[in-house]
Amino acid sequence: MVSIFRFCYVLIPLVLSIATIILGALAVAGQTTNSAPINQIYLFKLNITDATSAVNSLLSSNTDTWNISTVYSFGLWGYCRGTTDDNNNYNVTWCSDPEPMYMFDPIDAVTSTLENEYSVELPSDFTDYISTARTVVKLIFITAIIGVCTAFLTGLFTLFSFCSHFVSCVAMIVGVISALALIICAGAATGTFTILRNNLNNEVSTYGVEGTLENYLFYGLIWAAAGCAVITAVFNLFGICCCRTRSVRYRSAEEVPMMQYVEKS
Repeated sequence: MVSIFRFCYVLIPLVLSIATIILGALAVAGQTTNSAPINQIYLFKLNITDATSAVNSLLSSNTDTWNISTVYSFGLWGYCRGTTDDNNNYNVTWCSDPEPMYMFDPIDAVTSTLENEYSVELPSDFTDYISTARTVVKLIFITAIIGVCTAFLTGLFTLFSFCSHFVSCVAMIVGVISALALIICAGAATGTFTILRNNLNNEVSTYGVEGTLENYLFYGLIWAAAGCAVITAVFNLFGICCCRTRSVRYRSAEEVPMMQYVEKS
């Protein structure tokens, strides 16, 4: 029978691994469907509401006719589009079909809404930033999937580690892979899109185009998942040598059989 202390100890990384799976899965699922909260989880948001170039002229004259969206949000599987109300709330009206290794391209997302009647031209610097981000998004996607899948395996091995120190070792190794993948994913996403946002706003702010990370839901979820994965790996590390896998039954003196001595004549 598993010792009570071992049971309580292993329960901690088990719960944390489940939290890692849930948090990571929510982050990865962002923009895959037009339903809350999934449609509010994104890497990057492009707002062209205040555009002052040809885009602004187009929007002001044809928004009702063409049903043009003014806000676009991008995730790992695709993008959504919609509008903002007077309270700056993002109202999503449409989401693309989920696509593995989605090719991040906000310019194409905007121009596709114009039904090929118009084109949007922006500075070359902006397209250069998009090209770089497009490459990094593939890394973010791959590491996110690896992180969530290995988090599931970590939880599975942790579940069977109640009675085995060796299984705790396996859970720790898989947990380290999960933690590293999620840290790389979170770091790459945060760095890439923070730089993209800053450079975009510096280069094309005069066009009325604004890039933002807005509600930071994706980043909060993925960093929380990475943190849980790290703590899970640490607990499984100490679980290799900590706590007995079986309870120890102490026999009382009354349970110990008394030895009888026979005096030889």
